[in-house]
Amino acid sequence: MSSKENVSTEGPFLHLSDLHIGRDHAFRLPKRSASIDKPYTLAEVVARDLGHLGIKYLAGIVVSGDLTTYAQWNDYYEDVLACLRALCSQLGVKNSSVYIVPGNHDYDWYEEISPSVYERVPAQSVATTYAHEIHFQHLLDEFYEQPSKDRLEKIHVHRLSKITVKLKLLDSCKLCPTRFHEYGFVENFQLDQIPKLMDLTDDTQDIRVLVLHHHVSTVIPMEEGHGGKGVSVTLNAGEILDRASRAGVSVILHGHHHYPNITTLRRTYEEDGEFKQSRTQLHIISGGSTGTSRIGGLVTNCYGILAFEEKKLDVRVRRIRPSGDPFGDLLRTQLEL
Repeated sequence: MSSKENVSTEGPFLHLSDLHIGRDHAFRLPKRSASIDKPYTLAEVVARDLGHLGIKYLAGIVVSGDLTTYAQWNDYYEDVLACLRALCSQLGVKNSSVYIVPGNHDYDWYEEISPSVYERVPAQSVATTYAHEIHFQHLLDEFYEQPSKDRLEKIHVHRLSKITVKLKLLDSCKLCPTRFHEYGFVENFQLDQIPKLMDLTDDTQDIRVLVLHHHVSTVIPMEEGHGGKGVSVTLNAGEILDRASRAGVSVILHGHHHYPNITTLRRTYEEDGEFKQSRTQLHIISGGSTGTSRIGGLVTNCYGILAFEEKKLDVRVRRIRPSGDPFGDLLRTQLEL
């Protein structure tokens, strides 16, 4: 597995998740007309908020899945592409510095049986042909303007002036449609790539980041019971956390449940016949939902601003609304690295 290096613009990363571009996208789509309830695009709202904060430059953008809803690619493919391009142009970020992982809604596991009613297609009809991945993969190829299937296999290296940020992208959506489908799973082939984060070190501080769609720790007060629609912890979350701890990962970014949350832990793992304590704290950041209209209560649409510095990470989760106002921090904290 090779690595891909970017010498980044100094600035924070943005964390976007669960855009849900489709029928339940909360913002105006770039190619659609404005309406009273949707006067601005997502890119316009985020750019306006960053301007309010005085943030002029970004190192990159991380998108942790669910670009669309129920894989409605036939109706919204061009809208998804236009939204990604608008984010790049209005936020001044190169497409090569945008890091995207698939969400469960991005793969063609679903079929519409009546208006707004979807069911998962039988596993055997698509799983062996990988036909469910075609639309998502084609979107990435067109967005990056080159074949992009290997982006999930690379370690992406950002060398800033005082730190190096290394990102490993994971596809947690490989499970066929079963009652476990919404939980997610990361296959062994991908898990075996996580130790590569320990390579390519230099004299700057080395910050290692995993990105996936599904959860590796719970963010909701109560898990649903057996037989319910599970939308929370990845089935092999323990294995992911063990591999991350061994590799010195400091940050895991994910989406899926539309609820922003930060969990910090230091995990014990087994190695060479003994238990060892991870050398670094592991911060698990749930991005909530940047774009869905299916949201309410205290939680609003939001996005994260991640400012990596020596020995620390400043995290701001910003409220955004389709109206473009008001803005404000949903939460803000500083994490030790």
